[in-house]
Amino acid sequence: MIEELIQDVISNLIHSFRAPYHNKETFILEEMKASTIKIFDHVARFSEFYPTIIHHESIMPGFQTKLCNVIKELALKDLQGAEENHTINKDLQASYQSYALLGMIIEWVKSDFKYSTKYMAEQLIYILSCKPISKVYQTSFTTETEQA
Repeated sequence: MIEELIQDVISNLIHSFRAPYHNKETFILEEMKASTIKIFDHVARFSEFYPTIIHHESIMPGFQTKLCNVIKELALKDLQGAEENHTINKDLQASYQSYALLGMIIEWVKSDFKYSTKYMAEQLIYILSCKPISKVYQTSFTTETEQA
């Protein structure tokens, strides 16, 4: 019974992840609309399952890692960059992105689904469009705070 539920969750996760680029020959990330992102709808659909595995990881040890691996493999298998950047390790990039997405999902679940699926999809679009390397950050860390 539990294995059937897990398979259903993973199958639906895969379908939801692929929704923005389903039946498209090319997929331009900058043109993606929040309305095409279905991964948060997936989590909402399984709103009894996700809190259980996130709040009580001992129930299904390693399941969060399994979810990350599924997302990572989808990114590696399905999405080939048109502009090859040979300095970026694709495996590391896919891991980084899958853990970031799972991090958003975990925080949303931990907040007891405080935000709508639409809001979460919009936030994902904003985060993806942000280029943190080009940002200037004001730090609150100084030598004095380190010694305190």
